[in-house]
Amino acid sequence: MILLQRARGHFGLDVRRDGPSTRKAGLEQGGCCRLLFPRVAGDGLEAVTVNISGGVAAGDRIEGRVNCGPGSDLLVTSQAAERVYRARPDDPPAEIDVTCRVGEGARLDWLPHGTIFFDGSHVRRRISVDMAASARCLFLA
Repeated sequence: MILLQRARGHFGLDVRRDGPSTRKAGLEQGGCCRLLFPRVAGDGLEAVTVNISGGVAAGDRIEGRVNCGPGSDLLVTSQAAERVYRARPDDPPAEIDVTCRVGEGARLDWLPHGTIFFDGSHVRRRISVDMAASARCLFLA
């Protein structure tokens, strides 16, 4: 079997409350993952995930981390619908692992566009959210 080049990517975002507004406190991104920050009305922060490889194929590895500090307000969305492409029979699955922490009084809205699964796609997705008792989270997967 011919080995194919596979995408690797990671992102990390820390946000904090700064007066009435939520601001970036830390940002890391690499490989095929990018985060964009459109200007929006209001005091919250919006982050848009972008996979510059164009989709997810078997064998790809993507890791994400989001940390919402106390009192922060973050909305995470995606640029477009995610595409998970068909795998060859012996290909390992794509791995997508996202970890979110939502601090005291913070709010996280995770609202990506839908996912398109092509026939024969193979992906393992793990998403974990650790929330403080007073935190709020709206999560669509």
